[in-house]
Formats: sequence, C-alpha cells, structure tokens
Amino acid sequence: MIRLFLVAASGALLCGLLPAQSPQAPVPEPEARRLEYFAGTWDFRLEMKPSAFGSGGLVTGTDRNAMLPGGFFLVCRYETKSPVGEFRGLEVLGWDAAAKQYLEHGFDNRGQSHLYRGTVEGGTWTFTYDIPFEGRSMKGRIVLKELSPTLQSYRSDVSEDGKTWTTVLEGEMTKIR
Repeated sequence: MIRLFLVAASGALLCGLLPAQSPQAPVPEPEARRLEYFAGTWDFRLEMKPSAFGSGGLVTGTDRNAMLPGGFFLVCRYETKSPVGEFRGLEVLGWDAAAKQYLEHGFDNRGQSHLYRGTVEGGTWTFTYDIPFEGRSMKGRIVLKELSPTLQSYRSDVSEDGKTWTTVLEGEMTKIR
C-alpha cells in the first residue's frame, strides 16, 4: 500500500501536479537549545553523605556530553567512582514539548535504567524520579545550579513522602573541555 502511494506521488511530481520542494528540517525549540549548556566534558567531585544508600565518602567522575546533530537531544556518557562501586552509563536528555518538561532516559553497566523528569527556572535545573529501594518506592530529586559557563553545583536528595527531603550527595561539576 505504501509503495503504491510512493509510486503515485512520484508520478505526480514528474507530471508537475505536486510542487517539487524539499521539506524544511525541524528546528529545536528554545527549551531544547537550552541543553547546550551541558555540552562538553565535565569532571565532578561530590560528597556522599552517610545514609541507607551507603556509608558516605568521595564520589568522582566525568561526564562527556554532546548534542546530537539537529540540536534536539543531549547525549551523556559518564564514568563514576564511589564508595559503593564504579559505574558507567549513557543518558539521553531532551525537551518534551507536549509535557512541557525535560525527560532524561538513562542506562548503566549494572543493568539499571531510569527516567528523570525536569524543569529549569533561571539557572536552576530540578529533576525528579522514583527510586525502588528495599521493597518500597522513594522519591529522588537532583538540583543543578549554573554558577558560570564552566561550573555548576550538584545536589541529590531523597524522600519517602515527596515532602521531606534529605541530601545524600552534594558537590560541584567543572567543565574542562
């Protein structure tokens, strides 16, 4: 059926019935372009607070981020060393115009995946997500603040009720390239 349509459309073009125009490439919305802030290589140094998630300690790593051609999505490849192990993963972040929020889909070397939902106000990005933990569901929140074009603060909080939050990870990320 599709082939018949393509043959008919091609014939109509040849006969001059349809205008021969190449389609316009889509243009990213300003919200998608906003993700360009994160493009580049970022090193991070964070403090993990003692909690049910671990004993605490230093978390270090690198994010290597690039916009996909077209400018709609940011792809992040990360490497992290922490008191609870070493992690590597891939995240894709984009703007969902229908939902009016950012969506980040992530996958890591432990076989886990996540979906974060985010907003930005001024230079403060806030992402929320659900955390399965010891048979129950908790809420997570990441707050990133743009301190300069090459420096951002990072904070990760958890909550059992979505109202009272406890910080479990905090520090800075520095753009090195």
